[in-house]
Amino acid sequence: MTFDPAVADAAYPDRMLRFAAFSNDPDRALDAARDWIAAVDPEAITYPQHRMIARMMMRQEGRLEDGPLVQRLRGVRRQLWTRAKVNLALLGPALADLGGLGGDVLVIGTGAALARGARWAADGFDVADLVVRGRSQEAAVAHLTAAGWTIAPVQAETWQKARTLWLSRPPSGRLRLHRPRAFGGIDPLSLFVGTEAGDLPGAGPVTLPASSVVLRLALSQAMEGRSVTDQWLFDLANAGDMPGGADLLREVFAAEDEWAASGLRDWLDREAGLTF
Repeated sequence: MTFDPAVADAAYPDRMLRFAAFSNDPDRALDAARDWIAAVDPEAITYPQHRMIARMMMRQEGRLEDGPLVQRLRGVRRQLWTRAKVNLALLGPALADLGGLGGDVLVIGTGAALARGARWAADGFDVADLVVRGRSQEAAVAHLTAAGWTIAPVQAETWQKARTLWLSRPPSGRLRLHRPRAFGGIDPLSLFVGTEAGDLPGAGPVTLPASSVVLRLALSQAMEGRSVTDQWLFDLANAGDMPGGADLLREVFAAEDEWAASGLRDWLDREAGLTF
């Protein structure tokens, strides 16, 4: 696997906003937020920027000069917060429906960060990401569809072959079921080694991959070139913000391919202010 900076820039557009959302230097993040707000055309803001905006606004609550644009950006955060609450409320029964599958279902992405208490993880929980062992995939889909979840129409006839399966439930619930083989460069069995119990606010008990596995998943997405999710930078930032997170990041990066991992690490430092 190799890291392509152009792909990373496209996944998380707007360098200044990246610093405002992810820099682990609080003063640098605040300066970037102020500069971004002063320069942005609010009519040009795109949906891929919304989660970064929400994260920026959570971090800088009470530190930004009030005004019409800041009020509008607070509205972006509230919209995503409301969507997250709805999705968490829908996810609880979904996970209960899957309870009989035990440790064959892992919560990853924002859900895993929320369950571990990451401070700014509720940055638009608009999709719940689950990893399901291949042997339990059909049972998981059967439970979910019986409970009112619908497979994406484009996958309705071929879902058994999908590495990542999309499901939805009104009013705005969205799930991604990933097979372990969806994540390039990772031994599927290793995802289920050292799993931990967690509690997802609003949804209840969940099974989580080990923290190091969450980071390895994020690295695989950053470097694979065809990401399964757009979550990897949030995962790295959330992990780095947890107690002992910087040490864990250094440990996981050191275990990866030196050339590829060093390219990603340089990009994180240079383009997002995330240093460790």
